[in-house]
Amino acid sequence: MKTTNKPILLCVNDTYQDLQIGLFQGEHLLDHHEQAQARCSVELLPALDILLKKHSLTLSDVTYLAVAQGPGSFHSLRALLATVNGIAAASGVPLIGIDMLDVYQDCLAARTGEGGSPIGCVVLNAYNNEVFYRFIINSVVDNHLVPGPSGAAYATIDAVHAALLMCQQRHRDRIALIGSDQVLCAAVGRELPAVYQQVSTQELLSCMVKRAMSAIAENNHTGELQPLYLKKTTYRRLDEKRSEGQGPRT
Repeated sequence: MKTTNKPILLCVNDTYQDLQIGLFQGEHLLDHHEQAQARCSVELLPALDILLKKHSLTLSDVTYLAVAQGPGSFHSLRALLATVNGIAAASGVPLIGIDMLDVYQDCLAARTGEGGSPIGCVVLNAYNNEVFYRFIINSVVDNHLVPGPSGAAYATIDAVHAALLMCQQRHRDRIALIGSDQVLCAAVGRELPAVYQQVSTQELLSCMVKRAMSAIAENNHTGELQPLYLKKTTYRRLDEKRSEGQGPRT
């Protein structure tokens, strides 16, 4: 590979079902790897090694490692972040944490700009019949819908469905749903004029690297990452907000 002034980045994401890795030079995708039912603690390092060797690279050539911090499964995030934190400690490669609600929002915003639905909702699995979500109108995050410190929230599937129904009745438009799980999106959007937005691995990884490049420009990277799954501290439930008389504004 020819040397350039563009950084070499590895982007890593665990979608609950698949391990996804992208190799980038700047924002240009050189190659990617996807492995179903992968255990990060066992299979991430070999997968990284194969991908790098394919392009005559080693970890010492990698400028940054951008990693999905969640929100998501406690066990998947713990395994992924423990592994990449170990890699960073051993190799000295700086880590960049990526909030996947931001990434899916970026994917949806790009489609909205192409004439898609002005109402959107990012949905990620919080388990126990709950979802992490971000509510979007006209490509702008509506922070009145139960914001947390990261602009995110979690609630039951039924609560998010009810909030979207109220929004749809007011705005009279279809709703674009996006997330890693089509079945979950279908449950949230049931009986609504909703369209599920399928995201390819390449598209998701490309949105991740754009977020990473922005973090690099702001010198926002670290030596260790912590997971975004702490429901009671990072996110606030919809019913908790309603109990305070601050229900969602649509």
